Amino acid sequence: EAYIYATTPHMFEGWTAPAFDALRQQVRVPLYGCDCYAYGLLAAGHCDLVVEATMMPYDYCALVPVIEGAGGVITDWQGGPLTWHGPQEAGSEGTQGRRQPQEVLAAGGSQVHAACLETLRRYADAELGTED
Repeated sequence: EAYIYATTPHMFEGWTAPAFDALRQQVRVPLYGCDCYAYGLLAAGHCDLVVEATMMPYDYCALVPVIEGAGGVITDWQGGPLTWHGPQEAGSEGTQGRRQPQEVLAAGGSQVHAACLETLRRYADAELGTED
């Protein structure tokens, strides 16, 4: 019965595309195009989930205290905290340490968040080679 928001379904590429599609099929209504407004709707209790990919720290850092202050949960797709430093590139000289895009999962409550993480982790674990 959940309402899920994402900026666009086109932001999901590679392994994040089938992961988002699996999640999208489990909700009542997927909605697109709200950008940061969707996080305000979530904090106010008007939607259940916001799922994003290709987010940079300046996209999500200010949202963390808003969502958590409203009683919600916001993490990466593995359940880890979102920080300014985010994932770092371990590439060659000149690119090493460059911030990488981050996947973001925000939910109005911990039960919805946990259920979504279960779905998303299957795809993340397969991509990262951490399956049991």
